[in-house]
Amino acid sequence: MKMDDVRRVVCQRCGLDMRVMVQTPNPEVTLMRFSDSGEGLCASCAATLFLYSVEHIKRLIEAKPEMLLWAPMQDQFAALMETGQADASPGEINWQHLKEHWSLPFPKRKRQRKKP
Repeated sequence: MKMDDVRRVVCQRCGLDMRVMVQTPNPEVTLMRFSDSGEGLCASCAATLFLYSVEHIKRLIEAKPEMLLWAPMQDQFAALMETGQADASPGEINWQHLKEHWSLPFPKRKRQRKKP
């Protein structure tokens, strides 16, 4: 598959139907990197995965989920995305969708085979 192909894919967590352009991931990205296959999570689920990974933030959100809809929270996450050189843009995150799907389970990661 050549890069920059447009494909229809489904988010592996929430089932959102998306049209994505398969792009080469930036190796410098530390947060929300493009998938080189075009498959994976939508931006909202990728943001959720990060928020889940920081235990005290996860607990705060679970205690008060409406904080996901607060502009200051979203602004702070946008700044974090910029610092982490995210491939995704803050405008791709649907915060209402993120809040509604907060408790969905994440798909199990496929183990990558080591190259000999």
